Amino acid sequence: MLALVSAALAAIPACGNSAEVGGVIVTNADRVLNPGDTITYDGPGRAAVIVSGDSSALSGRQITIQAGANTQNNTMGVHVRGGSVILQQSAITTHGFQGVGLQADPVNATRATIEASDTRIETFGADAMGAVANLPGGTITLARTRVTTHGDTASGLFVQTAGARLSAADGSVNTSGNAAHGAEVVDGGLLELANMRVSATGKNAWGIASYATQANSSNTVVLSRGSQVQTQDGAALVAAGGDHRFSLNDADIVGRAGGAVEAGRLLHSLSTGNTRGVRAPNGGGAAPDIATGHITLDATGSRLVGDVLMESGEADIALKGGSSLTGALIERNGGRVKSMTLDGASSWIVRGDSSLAALDNGGTVAFAAPKAPGDFKTLTVDNYTGKGVLVLHTRLGDDASPTDRLVINAGKASGRGALRIINAGGNGALTAQGIRVVQTINGGSTAPGAFTLDAGSSGFRASSRTLAVNGYEYSLLRGGRGGAAQDWYLTSERAAPTPTPAPAGSQQRAASSATAGQDGPRNVSPEGGAYLSNQMMSAALFIHGMHDRMPSKGGVAEPLGPGEAPTASRNVWTRVQGRRDRGLRMAQGRVTLDSERYVLQFGGDLWQAPLGANGALHLGPMAGYGEARSTSTSGLVLPGGETLRARARGKVSGYSAGVYGTAYQNDATRLGAYADTWVQYGRYSNQVSSELGSARYQSSVLSGALDAGYALAPFGASTALAPLVVEPHAGVLYSHYEARQASLQGTRMRTGASDTWRTRAGVRVYPRLAEGGRGVRPFFEADWLHSFDTPSVRMGPNRFEAAASRDSLELKLGVLGWATPALQVSGQVIGNLDGNGQSGLGGAVNLAYHW
Repeated sequence: MLALVSAALAAIPACGNSAEVGGVIVTNADRVLNPGDTITYDGPGRAAVIVSGDSSALSGRQITIQAGANTQNNTMGVHVRGGSVILQQSAITTHGFQGVGLQADPVNATRATIEASDTRIETFGADAMGAVANLPGGTITLARTRVTTHGDTASGLFVQTAGARLSAADGSVNTSGNAAHGAEVVDGGLLELANMRVSATGKNAWGIASYATQANSSNTVVLSRGSQVQTQDGAALVAAGGDHRFSLNDADIVGRAGGAVEAGRLLHSLSTGNTRGVRAPNGGGAAPDIATGHITLDATGSRLVGDVLMESGEADIALKGGSSLTGALIERNGGRVKSMTLDGASSWIVRGDSSLAALDNGGTVAFAAPKAPGDFKTLTVDNYTGKGVLVLHTRLGDDASPTDRLVINAGKASGRGALRIINAGGNGALTAQGIRVVQTINGGSTAPGAFTLDAGSSGFRASSRTLAVNGYEYSLLRGGRGGAAQDWYLTSERAAPTPTPAPAGSQQRAASSATAGQDGPRNVSPEGGAYLSNQMMSAALFIHGMHDRMPSKGGVAEPLGPGEAPTASRNVWTRVQGRRDRGLRMAQGRVTLDSERYVLQFGGDLWQAPLGANGALHLGPMAGYGEARSTSTSGLVLPGGETLRARARGKVSGYSAGVYGTAYQNDATRLGAYADTWVQYGRYSNQVSSELGSARYQSSVLSGALDAGYALAPFGASTALAPLVVEPHAGVLYSHYEARQASLQGTRMRTGASDTWRTRAGVRVYPRLAEGGRGVRPFFEADWLHSFDTPSVRMGPNRFEAAASRDSLELKLGVLGWATPALQVSGQVIGNLDGNGQSGLGGAVNLAYHW
C-alpha cells in the first residue's frame, strides 16, 4: 500500500528520542520503509529523512523522496548523522538553494553511512549537491546510481575531511550550470569512482576539484574500470592547496574550453586563494590562501586529454600500461612539473610549448603535427633520459627550416633515445650548419650517444641511418657543421670522408678519401637515379635501324631461274637484342647507374609499291616487348667520414606498336639511295625500389626516326676492294616521354625533360656477294651519336641531371648469311663509348624471311 509522508504529517513520532525536526526521523532505532513510499518535506528543519545515532538503521526500496519544493532553501533529502541508510531503486529530488540529495556526516556518532543502488538523485537550485560525505566516518556508497544537478555552483559528489569516503560505481554524474562541478574532494577526503561517467557542462565547470581549506591536507581521487570525466568549459581535474593524489586505472579524462578539446585543460593546479569556485569552510567568507604542495598523477591504461597548467606546487606524472596524454605542460608563477615518466607502452602528444624538470621517456613523446606554417613547438626540460622515441616535425630544407625542438636547460640529456623526424612539407635542400633539433642552454649538455635516428622517420634509410628527402640525405649529427658542440642537427652536407679503407671483401662499405671527396660535400639519394634510368631505358628500348628489319640483298640482285622475271617480294622479320650499360653518372653527388635491357621485336611488309624504274617502297607494321632493369648506387658519406653505398633499383617492362616505311632507289640490289622512317608508341609498367619501399607507376613513349643513306661500291672492279660496299648514312630521332609521379616516403619523383632529340651519322661497310651467290658475309658499322638534351629527374622542386656525354661512338660488328634461300640470319655485337667513362656492350640476332 502506497504510504505518503509529507510536511502535513510532521507529527509522526520518531523511533527513539530526538530533538531533530524533519519528515522521517530515526534515532538509535531500526526502521524499514514500505516499498513505494513517497516522502515529501518542505520544512521546518533540514531533511526529509534524518537518521541519528550509531545504532540507527533505515532501509527502503522504491522510495520517492522530495525535499524543499516550497521553502527554496537548504533542505536535504536524506541526512545521516549517525547509523546507516540503505536505499534501493529509489528517487531523491531536492529544490532550492544549497539543497542536498544525500548527506552522511557523523555528529555525536562514530559512523554515518549511506548505501544507494539503482537510485536517481536530482537537485534543482544553485549551490546544491547530489551526495555529500563529510567528517571522519562519513561514508557514501553508490551503485548504478545517476546523480544530476541543475544550477550554478552545484556539485554532483562532495567528500570532505580525512576519514570521509565517497565511492560510486557503474553510474553517472551530470552537472549543468556555471561553476557546477562533477565532484569535489576537500581536506583529506577520499573519492573512488569505478565505471562512472562524470560530465560537467557550464562555464568554469570542473570535472573533479580537489582542494584544501586547511593546511597540510592530502586528498585522494581514484578512478578505475573505464571511468570517464568530461567537461565542456572547465578543467577536468583541479588541484588547489595541500597535496593531491590522482590514481587512474583504465580511465578516460577529457577537458574542454568553450566546447573545444584543443584548448581544454586536463589538470590545473593553483593556490586556493587564487581559485574561484573553492568553497569556504563552514560556509564562511573567502577561502584561505593555501599553496599547493605536491600532486601525483599516476595513470595506468588511461587516456588523458588536455593541458596541465601548474601555477602552484609541483607535480609528478607517471604514464604506464598504455596510457596516453594529449596536451601541453605549462609552468607559471613558480608551479612546476617535477617529473614525467613514461613506460614502453605509453605516449605523450605534445600539442603546445611545454616545460618540466625531468622527463624519463621510455615510451613515445610526440609533438603534435603542425596545423599552420609556423605551428612548431618547443619542449624544454632540465634533464632528459631517452629510452624511447621522441617524435619531432621538421620542414626538411636548409638551415632556416622550422622544426619542433627539444631544449636541455642547464641539465643533461642521457640514455640512448631515438629521434623520429617527420617531414612537415619540406622539399629537401643543402644545409650548411644543419637544422637544430636538440638545443642546450644555460650550460646544458648531451651525451655523445644520447640520440639516434628512429626507423620510423620520414625517408629513413636503414643502411646509412639517413633521411632521404627529394634527393637529399640528412644525417643526425652532434655539433652539426660548426654548430654548438652539445646540440644536435640534421645536416645534408656531406662529411669529410675518413682515409680508412673498407675491410677486404666488403661490398657495402668503402672509405676511400680519394674517391669520396671528389664530388664535394653533397649526399644524393639513389632513388632519383633509378627513376631516371627507367625513363632513359623506356625511350631506348625499341630504337633500331633499317638493317635490323629489312633483309639484305648483299649488293646484288636476287638470282633468277631461266626466263624468270623479277617480282615484288614480301618479308617478315624479328629481332632479339640485349645489352648492358655501365658507368653513367649523375651530375650531382656520387651516383652511378648500371642497366641492362632485352627486346623482342617483329614485323613485316604488308604493302609494297614500285618507286621509279628500279625502286620500291615498303610499308609494314611492327610490335614488340621489352624489359629493362637498372641499379643506381650512391656513395653516401656519413658522420665520422665513413662512406656507404646505398642502392635503388629500377625496372621497366612494356609493349610497343608502330609502323615503318623504307624506300630504295634500287630494290633489287639495295645499292644507291634509300630513306627509312618509323613511328611507334609504347606503354610501360615501371618500378623503383629501395630501402625506402617500392613505387609503381605507368609511362608511355611516342618516338619516331628518319634516316637516309647511300650504298655504293666505290672501288674499281680490278682492285682487291672491288666487292666492298660503303654505306654512309645519317638520321634524326625524336621521343616524347610521359610518366606518372612516383613517391617513396614523401620523396616525389617525376620526369625532368619529356622531349629528346638525337642525331646519328656514320658508315656501314660490308662485302658484296658474287653474282647470284649466297653465303656468309661480315659487316661493320660505326656511328657518331649526338644528343641535344640532358636527361633529368625532378625530386620535389629539385632537379637532378645525368652527367651523360652528349656525344658517343657506337660500333657494330657482325655477320649475315642465309640459312635457306628465303631465310636470312644475322648476328652482331654492339659497343658504345663516350668521353665520360660510360660504356655499353650488347648483342642482337635478326631473322628475316622473304618470298
